[in-house]
Amino acid sequence: MFLFDKGGLPYLLLDVAALLSLAATSKLFLDSGYSPFAPACDAAAGQECPLFQVGDEVEVHDTPLGHPFAAAVSHVARDEEGAIKYDLRSLLDGQHFDNLPSASVAPKEKWAFGTPGLCDLGESLGERMGRCTVHATTGEDKYLVSMRVDGYLCYHKLLHAHLRRIANATALDGVPAQALDFTQGIDDEDEPHLRLGTLVELHTRDHQFAYPAKIVSYVKDGIRGSEHAKYDLEHAVTGALIPLVHPEFVHPYQVLEYGTAAFCNVATGLDERRRNRVSMAPCTVLSSTEVPDGHAYRVSYLNRESMWVQETMPHSRIQRILSSSRI
Repeated sequence: MFLFDKGGLPYLLLDVAALLSLAATSKLFLDSGYSPFAPACDAAAGQECPLFQVGDEVEVHDTPLGHPFAAAVSHVARDEEGAIKYDLRSLLDGQHFDNLPSASVAPKEKWAFGTPGLCDLGESLGERMGRCTVHATTGEDKYLVSMRVDGYLCYHKLLHAHLRRIANATALDGVPAQALDFTQGIDDEDEPHLRLGTLVELHTRDHQFAYPAKIVSYVKDGIRGSEHAKYDLEHAVTGALIPLVHPEFVHPYQVLEYGTAAFCNVATGLDERRRNRVSMAPCTVLSSTEVPDGHAYRVSYLNRESMWVQETMPHSRIQRILSSSRI
């Protein structure tokens, strides 16, 4: 059947032109040695057979980049000695790696929970790389991974293309055990993040109080156009973990000025191990002092004996009353 089967000389000429074009394209592939198909093999004759076809996604080993990375097969050929060679394209940045032997190419496998690896958080292979651990699969070819930053756990959702297996222990030389500054994750130049450990206030317009809290970790989807980061906060007064808080509820910490109305934790015998002892009472801020881990305040309140008391306490025992609320 002709390609343009409508009869007449013009359509016949179109058929001839199309056939000539196909023949020229085939000759070009043959002359260049490239073909969209894997080369045939005779296993009985001892020929090496290709394990992957054009378009297959694989993991690449033994390259100058060191740690294995995800790639797609762009070409399969047989060299003069009969060995199979692959041309590959990095799934992360499109970088090409040509004429690799079969020993350098392995099937792309899913990462299991707890698998240690390396995370590429830049736009190209090896640009911003740090050690990470896989926690879960969050979708097709997508993983939740954790990295440690200044003693805190930081989470990212990353595509497989950003994960690299650890080649061996010695190959970790030069890769930081502490992650780089991952508070500026992937593709988020227009979305600044609060740094881990930052003192903040948690509140909405409907809250009566602004709760002091500290950012202990965050989850960031590393794909542009997806959801914003969500923060895990540690409540400064109770020590409770408040997970997955949307950024709109997280505000810069406001230093309390003279006369600020607040509620203070006046429980006695408090220390870092017993922060869950909470006894809140109305109080008024008299003065503030900046200290290494935040702020200390001189406050006054009415104790259980109905006596006015003045006491100096850290910011972790005070939550201010929002001006728009009614107590």
